[in-house]
Amino acid sequence: MDTSSRRITLENFDDGGLASGPRRIEIHLPEGYGESRDCYPVVYFSDGGIVFSNSGPYSMDVDLAHDRLVQDGSISPVILVGITNTSSAGRARDLTPTEESGYPDFSETGGGLEGYYQFIAQRLKPSMDLQYRTQPEAASTGIAGASLGGLAAFLIAYEHPETFGMAGCMSSSWSWDHGYAFRRIESDGGAAKPIRIWVDGGGEEYEVWRDAAHAYDLLERQGWTPGENLAAFFDYAAAHEPAAQRDRMREMLSFLLRREPLKLVDYRLICASDPTRDVVRLHVGEQRIIAAEAWRENGLRLTVPHPNFTIADPDIVTFDEQDPLLLHGVSPGETILSSVYQGYTASLRVIVS
Repeated sequence: MDTSSRRITLENFDDGGLASGPRRIEIHLPEGYGESRDCYPVVYFSDGGIVFSNSGPYSMDVDLAHDRLVQDGSISPVILVGITNTSSAGRARDLTPTEESGYPDFSETGGGLEGYYQFIAQRLKPSMDLQYRTQPEAASTGIAGASLGGLAAFLIAYEHPETFGMAGCMSSSWSWDHGYAFRRIESDGGAAKPIRIWVDGGGEEYEVWRDAAHAYDLLERQGWTPGENLAAFFDYAAAHEPAAQRDRMREMLSFLLRREPLKLVDYRLICASDPTRDVVRLHVGEQRIIAAEAWRENGLRLTVPHPNFTIADPDIVTFDEQDPLLLHGVSPGETILSSVYQGYTASLRVIVS
């Protein structure tokens, strides 16, 4: 195998009939791979046609984010693998657990996720482990993706922790089949699995973020530990698009691939519509999203999806019963929001007019 180039493309990689057909596989090797004898973790990305920086304007630039983190000393280098789709119909089949979508405008049917996993586990991963110097154990193997790819990453890792110990779930389609993934977690009843999980969403896809926060809450109840093997990231102004996922790729990789535990060093409350202001201003009847930020010592901002807020004067503002981050202006006046998280206290002044 010629490893003189850091980018290797395998055309028409056969899936053995397990998934939707042969496809292109793109591999990004760490800098210096050809000169070293080191073995590397591997992260597999679905939707491989937009994973790397040579894929055009819709690229998620995973390779660039990885290389910068390695240069900064934030993570150890890994091998990145992009798994392209056979077609839009093949994508719908491969990345979904059931035929029923729950999406009124989604014309394709799915249900081939287990076959897609078998393709990775029985054909692609063994080939990678044979041809490249990998660390094949589950703790050193990740799977990631966005949208349907994020849903697939979660379910594959959740169902198969013997293969994958990391799951990067970006802007995931949690609503597929009316919350299939939620039902799967709730029906499990077991303890936390040995998987490091990242979930996220943006302010312009707020339903996706709320779903990600719900998944986070279910996993925390099951025994995952926030900041250790579970992380959430609310990307305040982001939409459901690769450009937004690219902008937070560094954060996701930093959490999944970090060398050491991430110590909490600060806790903050902010107004999501204007994170730079230290005062929230709203009119009676208006709403604002208040987010809680848990900052780690390497500069990584994580989100606390369900913080415990205290309102000094609840006659002035109140939080929505259905959304623990949505603040309502009730009557004119000024009050203070506060919250305590892992020994840190944060506060925010609120003025209603």
